[in-house]
Amino acid sequence: MLRLTRPAAIRQLSILQSYFSLNREERIFLINVNIFMLGNAISSIFVTLFLWVSTKSFFVIAYYQLFSAVFIPAGYLFYGYLSDRVRASSVYRAGILSFLLFYLLLLVLGERASDFVSVIGTLNGLATGLFYTGNNVLVYDLVRGANRIHYSRLNNMINPLTGIAGPAISGILLLLIHGFYGYYSVFAMSALIFLYALFRSTGINSRISSRQFSLKKTVEVWFENRSYRHLSINDFVRGFVSMMSSIAIVALVYISSRYAPYVADFAIVSSVMQVLTAMNVHVRERPTLSLLALTGSLLMVFSTLLLLPPLSYGKMLLYGTAAGVAGPLISIPYSTSVLDAIDTDPYPATNRTYYIVNREYTLLFARSSAILVFIAVYSAGRDIIYVSLLMIFASVLQMIVPFIIDSFYKRRATSPTEIIVS
Repeated sequence: MLRLTRPAAIRQLSILQSYFSLNREERIFLINVNIFMLGNAISSIFVTLFLWVSTKSFFVIAYYQLFSAVFIPAGYLFYGYLSDRVRASSVYRAGILSFLLFYLLLLVLGERASDFVSVIGTLNGLATGLFYTGNNVLVYDLVRGANRIHYSRLNNMINPLTGIAGPAISGILLLLIHGFYGYYSVFAMSALIFLYALFRSTGINSRISSRQFSLKKTVEVWFENRSYRHLSINDFVRGFVSMMSSIAIVALVYISSRYAPYVADFAIVSSVMQVLTAMNVHVRERPTLSLLALTGSLLMVFSTLLLLPPLSYGKMLLYGTAAGVAGPLISIPYSTSVLDAIDTDPYPATNRTYYIVNREYTLLFARSSAILVFIAVYSAGRDIIYVSLLMIFASVLQMIVPFIIDSFYKRRATSPTEIIVS
């Protein structure tokens, strides 16, 4: 049986108690992040679908994701080298602005977007890197102590709510406006929300790092902190699995349904299950954090068997339901362990940037590996069965996550805390 320990027990709180346990700045940040996530939820899956409908090619989607993955670290390096002069909150705002420009570019290019897949992929990567650099540093800077588990729980509940509202808005727009103009209306809606999020983000501020960034120090910090080095394995696995899903799932749903609004329905079902699961994750005084992640990982393995041909929309909905439950069961223990690993550094405030850059390079390696594996395997057969088998392989690989989390907390040898589903 998996057992682990975490710092002192955190008493069980209701959702409202969890929210009001956060201070004012933490609440503002939580809300702003999820305003951004709403804009992202409206359009993100439909960028992939737009490329699929335009080209009917998995390779175009893979190349788009490859350019995006390669350029994500540029945002992290930008902040790294300027971290002693630029606040993370400014980089966070730059990321939102870049996403705004990304969707405006899609509107300008229209049906020619697939001809500029390298350009839009690069801009998406830069925007993602800047936004998540700022977001990751701000989470560490603004959310402290016991509030981390409350913030993680609330974010894992609210974020899927945006995942419900976003596809619902997209589905309505695609029902009302047919053809490519339906996609353009979806992208325009996201651009407006990003503009609002950019305006609201002016109330979020963070400190400037007290240490000048260097790539050499990035490597040294990774080797010095065994705990964080250990958890880098989880970063790789999560990056590999998420990229494989990004390439495959939207196209598989569309292939099984042949109707774009059904893709929105699939996203809504998955997000509803994420919300219900996150709402029922509570903290108590018995060590089952890794058991929670193990449950989610096993559920993902069995759910991917539904992706085997023959495909049907009903099977895809069952997969979306199971994946929606599994997501929070894995992500809450995962995100909490990452923050706790940074805290094992004797100088976490000054070294936090190095951990974030290290994590991003691990994710770059993972995402690029997933894309190259996908291209190699799919090129060999060019059949849906290969896509399904790759998704099964990725879910089996994810089984390592709970065991890494368990090993990390055992080494810390601290007082136990439990997260359970009630």
